[in-house]
Amino acid sequence: MKNTWRMYQYLMGNFFEVYKVVALHALMLRALYDTAYHAAKVMGCLPTPDQERGQQQPLSWISPCRPDEAKRF
Repeated sequence: MKNTWRMYQYLMGNFFEVYKVVALHALMLRALYDTAYHAAKVMGCLPTPDQERGQQQPLSWISPCRPDEAKRF
């Protein structure tokens, strides 16, 4: 019985160590995703609701993330 309890403690200890590492990586990836999404939103790289519906943007609007649009005008 003593060996079973020690084995249980060993396995559960490793499980929680692995769980902590996985949880921390998930939090870091989420923070990285949120930062990248916010940066893309600020720079104007994400489509606006009008673009998602397929409506034309005014000619004065040129996205800094799409230099090929600047060549069209």
